[in-house]
Amino acid sequence: METIVKTQEAMGKTIDDAVAAAKAALHLAPDAQVEVEVLEEPKKALLGFIGGSLAKVRITYTEEPQAPEPEPAEAPEKEEPREEYDDEPEAPKEPVVRTYETLDRPGVKMAKAFIDGVVQNMQMDVTIDLYDGDNNDTVIDIVGDKAGVLIGHHGETLDALQYLANLSANKHIGSDKKEYCRITVDVEGYRAKREATLRDLARRKASQVLKYKKSVMLEPMNPYERRIIHSQIQEIPGVSTNSIGADDSRRVVIYLDDQRETPDEE
Repeated sequence: METIVKTQEAMGKTIDDAVAAAKAALHLAPDAQVEVEVLEEPKKALLGFIGGSLAKVRITYTEEPQAPEPEPAEAPEKEEPREEYDDEPEAPKEPVVRTYETLDRPGVKMAKAFIDGVVQNMQMDVTIDLYDGDNNDTVIDIVGDKAGVLIGHHGETLDALQYLANLSANKHIGSDKKEYCRITVDVEGYRAKREATLRDLARRKASQVLKYKKSVMLEPMNPYERRIIHSQIQEIPGVSTNSIGADDSRRVVIYLDDQRETPDEE
């Protein structure tokens, strides 16, 4: 199946209103992830009714093809009868853990115990892999057929799980910051794949800004994802970035250098 790309222009009193109208025109959910190009900024009317104009945006929605479900393996022709029967359901398998030297740190043990508790309570048959990350962190990577449920929409569930794992890891250190333990929770390498997707998005939108000489505003992102966009744009001559909005509505805007505004701190 091929990737489906849909675009739609719309207008509204504010940019958010225009984006919502464009999503509605494409029959998308309000929280659907789209790329936003600001065609016209809204202008306030003089004295409330003279010379005002609406915001105008163009959104791009990319629908990735769904991978076909794997066909179930054929059952054996004959199956030996079981000698014993048990009315109790089979208990979920204990997570398989491949340990490294990082497991010797008290904080990592506590974070691992927390993750173990989550997957066991959810009766998930997974492998938990611990290894040293690239940023003085310990990565807890969860791998399994059903592990994807722990990712959530654009990693929101995974971020919450990581936050709680870090709390568990550092409960014991008190005021001794030297013992601070940084934990990254991942699911089947999702974070690396998401970073690659965001960097590709940043490069494509930067090319669009350079070609059409108009700024582009992206969908709201968390601080980690915004930092990836900022970092990628810094490597591209002629464009720069700024963050606008607050809390969960904070967005990255990509500008031409001659329109550059001082980026807010992330």
